[in-house]
Amino acid sequence: MSNFELPLSGDIHQSINPWELWIKTLSVQTGFINIKNVHSSNPELEQNIIENVASYGQQLNLVHQAMLVLIKNLPSELNHEDKQAVANYTAMQQRIEKAKLGKANKEDLLDEVDSVIRKLNKIKRSHPDEYLLAKQKLTTLMQSD
Repeated sequence: MSNFELPLSGDIHQSINPWELWIKTLSVQTGFINIKNVHSSNPELEQNIIENVASYGQQLNLVHQAMLVLIKNLPSELNHEDKQAVANYTAMQQRIEKAKLGKANKEDLLDEVDSVIRKLNKIKRSHPDEYLLAKQKLTTLMQSD
């Protein structure tokens, strides 16, 4: 006797990856460019701009070039907070340039670890169940060394 199945009622196979769910809590971007997932007031216009005018990377590069001009022409007598802001920006841009060249140093890698720790602490407060899953995965990874 053959099995009788109604349309669209066959076997269902769906993989559920808790790690992917956890990653999605870190950012609304789930792919290379996901305008529809971002809170944009005009997603169609934004999509048109990044596809036909300038990508996000191109836009950021132009902003970076303009910032370098402004930094070169800053007055020498900046307060401590302003000096720190310029130093932070310059350090970030240096890390970006290294990443473009495929180079990373120990400090960059440790900065990434610090960033992950900050994000985990944020998830620990806002999504404790996902945090426990991430903690379990990281514990398994650390114990395997």
